[in-house]
Formats: sequence, C-alpha cells, structure tokens
Amino acid sequence: MKPPRVTEILKACGLIEPSRYAAGSAERGTAVHLACQYLDEGDLDEESLPPEIRGYLDAYKAFLTDGQWKWIAIEKRIESAAWRYCGTVDRIGADFVLDIKSGQAEPWHAIQLAAYAMLGCDSGPLMRYALYLESDGRYSLRSFGLADFPRDWAIFWSCLNLYNWKVLHGYINCRDVAP
Repeated sequence: MKPPRVTEILKACGLIEPSRYAAGSAERGTAVHLACQYLDEGDLDEESLPPEIRGYLDAYKAFLTDGQWKWIAIEKRIESAAWRYCGTVDRIGADFVLDIKSGQAEPWHAIQLAAYAMLGCDSGPLMRYALYLESDGRYSLRSFGLADFPRDWAIFWSCLNLYNWKVLHGYINCRDVAP
C-alpha cells in the first residue's frame, strides 16, 4: 500500500476544503506548475502556452529574475518510510523548500510546507516558502519561519495520526487515495 500524500491527509482532516475553490482552479494550478517546471528544465515552448497561463509564467520569471534561487530538485516526489507519507515538493534548495501557488494564501499552506520540509531534509527543518503567482504577472513570496516550524509540524503530525486512525476504522478507504 502506498503512503498517503500530504494534500490527501490535509483534505481528510478538514484543513483543505475543496468546495472553497473555483471550478478549474486545480487544472490551472497543474498547468502553471508544468509551465514553471519546463521553464526551469529548459524545455518550455512558450508559444504552446494557453493565454490564461502566460501571466502566471511571467510572474514566475519575475520571481526568478528578482532573486538568486538555486534548485537542488524540481517537482520531486518523496516518500518517507519513517513517517509513512509522501508528497511532491515543488522546489528544494540547499536549506529550503518552496511551494508554487496560483491561488490565494491559505492558513494550511504553512502545515503543508512543514510536511514537505520534513520530506526534503536530512538534518532538521528547512526554511519554507510559498510563492504566490498572479495572472497579471505579479508575485508575492511568503516565508514561514523556523520558530513556527514545531507548531506547524505538530499540526501535520496530528493530521497524519487522525488520517491513519480513520483508515484503521474504515472512515477512509485506502483504495480511494490516488497515487
């Protein structure tokens, strides 16, 4: 059995409420992620992008231009045998994880990034960043400090335990969890 994904755990525990998001927002987010990934990997054909994605890519390009970010990994799926969960970390640097968002800031982003930081680290918590891209080419970057990490990790750990309890008692069918 594959371990559950971070977002699946947060949904099952009520931190992510899918009904709050507009129809098509998940598909848009996937398209934005792919465009950013292909840009970083040098494989992007910008002419092939749908017009509604171009502004988000412009925001990502502005972010890259404004900083000196170096990626160790891009869109890396990591599984923790010790913690028994997995996730796809958007960007991993030497001492940070970064998640790309094409929607508004949400309180659960700090919890998601704490889970990703534990997947992406070997020696302790990493700095966590959420990059919010906007359709008009603007972006904002939010840092989640190391001082808040113990609280955010404890919340995720509680969610993971609750998720596992729900599976054990039949409230969640493991076959419903997408790979």
